[in-house]
Amino acid sequence: MGKRDRERVARVTAGTEPMHTDGGHTRYNPPMMQCSKCKHWVPAHYLEVHVKECKGRR
Repeated sequence: MGKRDRERVARVTAGTEPMHTDGGHTRYNPPMMQCSKCKHWVPAHYLEVHVKECKGRR
């Protein structure tokens, strides 16, 4: 446990920094939605863009 770790723990306990127990290696998993044209699974926030440039069948 180094100096920076201790500082970080202090910030986490103070509530100024979120605690990540996994070492920060997992990426955010967005809710997935299926494209109506090609049945491709795309992140919900990207669906509009995808449908616009979607070429139909996969």
